[in-house]
Parts: sequence; C-alpha cells; structure tokens
Amino acid sequence: MSPDGNWRIIFLKITLGSSSVHSVKRNARTGKRPVSTRRRAEADKAYTMIRPTVYLLYSNKDHRTYVGSTNNIERRIREHKDGKCISTKNRRPLCLIYSEEYDSIVEARKREHYFKSHAGRKELGRIIENHIGE
Repeated sequence: MSPDGNWRIIFLKITLGSSSVHSVKRNARTGKRPVSTRRRAEADKAYTMIRPTVYLLYSNKDHRTYVGSTNNIERRIREHKDGKCISTKNRRPLCLIYSEEYDSIVEARKREHYFKSHAGRKELGRIIENHIGE
C-alpha cells in the first residue's frame, strides 16, 4: 500500500513465449484499475449529452416552431432530422435555435409545459426574434 493509502503498484509476471514484468496501478481497496483520462473525457462528454434539456426547433420550410424536452439532446435532434418524429417529419429542414439545461427531467417538463402556454409563447416569440432576426 502506498503512503496515501489508496494506490499501490502490483507487479505481474506474464509469460507469453518470453518473460516480462508489467506494473499495473490499482486501487488498494477495490483492486480495480483507474479510469484513463481518455475514458474519463468520454464519460464527461456523455454526461453533458444526457442532461435534461428543453429545446426549440425552427422549421425553415413552414417557419413554425416545435418545443420539446429530452434527457439526451443530441439523440433527440438526430431523431428529428432523420424524420423519426411524426410532428416534425414533414417540416424539415429544422434548426435548433434555443435550449435550456436542467438538473432533473421534471423541471425540464415543467418549463416545456410553460413554453406551450400563452405566456410562454410570448416569451418564445421574443427568443425567436432574437435568433431568427440575426
């Protein structure tokens, strides 16, 4: 065990035609290898993709909007663009003009419900003017 009490170096002798010695860094309590920096970066990227999100799509075909919520924004946008959603299938091409991330899907659904109300549509009108008018 190392001085900090968590990591230790284990030497393994592996025979594959010739002898060689490899050192493997493992957690002292669990015996598992640490997650590589690359895998940690991929996990962080995956975490950011699965944040509950409310999004606003704009149809360049009929100039209408679509409001939705999801827990994986990249997957959901891909579904819209591939025509897998009945409500937006005939309104392509679509572009994402606005999104908000939340801590829980319940909060995201509440915000989506608000955007579909009269007051929320007024707020969306201001958002659209800011994004489409540019």
